[in-house]
Amino acid sequence: MSQSTQSYAAQMLNDNAALRTKVEHSEEFAALRDQRPTIEVDGETLYIVEGDEVKDEDQLAIYALERETLQQARELGLVDVVQERGLLGMRENGQIVRWAPGTALTYCVLRSTFATQQNYQMAVENMRRATKDWEATCGIKFQHLANLDQSTTITPQGVLFTVRQLDAGGRFIAASFFPNDPVQRRKILIDNSYFRPSRFDKVGVLRHELGHVLGFRHEHIRSGAPPICPDEETVGTIELTRYDPQSVMHYFCGGVGNPALGITELDRIGAQRVYGAPLADSRLIEATGGTVSPDGEQDRQLVEELAAIERSLEEVGSDGAAALDVGQACRQYNQIKPQIGSVLGLVEMVPIPQVRQIAGIVRFLMGVADTACALDDRGFTDGDAERKTSQSRLRQPAPRR
Repeated sequence: MSQSTQSYAAQMLNDNAALRTKVEHSEEFAALRDQRPTIEVDGETLYIVEGDEVKDEDQLAIYALERETLQQARELGLVDVVQERGLLGMRENGQIVRWAPGTALTYCVLRSTFATQQNYQMAVENMRRATKDWEATCGIKFQHLANLDQSTTITPQGVLFTVRQLDAGGRFIAASFFPNDPVQRRKILIDNSYFRPSRFDKVGVLRHELGHVLGFRHEHIRSGAPPICPDEETVGTIELTRYDPQSVMHYFCGGVGNPALGITELDRIGAQRVYGAPLADSRLIEATGGTVSPDGEQDRQLVEELAAIERSLEEVGSDGAAALDVGQACRQYNQIKPQIGSVLGLVEMVPIPQVRQIAGIVRFLMGVADTACALDDRGFTDGDAERKTSQSRLRQPAPRR
């Protein structure tokens, strides 16, 4: 999915003059443009629809045409108005809209936009919990780049989206974006009302907004929902499960919905049809035979374990000499040495000088460990077996500081 500063709706209208003409004569579009509440975000006027979705004027135009088409189909009896449909994904040109496999959804929480430190900390913690809930549901990865939270700009480089407080005048509690929205619209906006007492779970509100970020539409716009619930267009959607009145994507309306906005079993089934099983549930295997941890880094735990062993080899005693339990360190080292060697073999094939330099350092540390363990083996005779199995001490000059 290419990154664009232009919405898919704008591309459609620019490529189709007849469609643009139809919009100009659309009564539905004129009514929506006059009646829908608006909000200014970074100099752009956005229209609020379905409670927490924001659209630019071109997106609102296509939205209006879809509503008109749906209404005409219903009047002609071409739509089954009682059909129940479940969690809805999004389609564009007949394809499911989702993030590319392996994409880490990086974000920061812009401290400067929050009225108080308490509000900021609440947003950070609730985002952490909400993202973990989705990561436990399907094969997606979020990453909070906290070092960018203190950015002085509202569009910091290095993150896919930002989280910020914005006074929307209560027009919504929070609002987000879809995967195919223009890059400049990739924001989760939190209204001041979010921080006031409410019947809705505050983590649940962000779970709901992150559902939109993943490409899921509202559950309550289904024809199976109570008639009092908002009746919005469903053009460009794909059914993932049967209708779920308790879905995280369902508003509280018509006596159904859940103020906790928790992820249900049907939500899990639908989300996994788009993104697969949670990454934490998988052991990923490369074509070369190496293993990849869920965040895409090759068994770095092995290298970290080796480094811990090497640090123990350099532990300095109070008398300035190095003292260590050689037997224990060598046993640990020999257990992980084959795995480290396999990982290094793969790492050394990476054509990046810095990566190869690190691999060289690890090879050197392995050589130090091999030498230390060999000396330990030669330093004992058969008569020293009891001493060898107990704590042994190798004395060597302390490393220079």
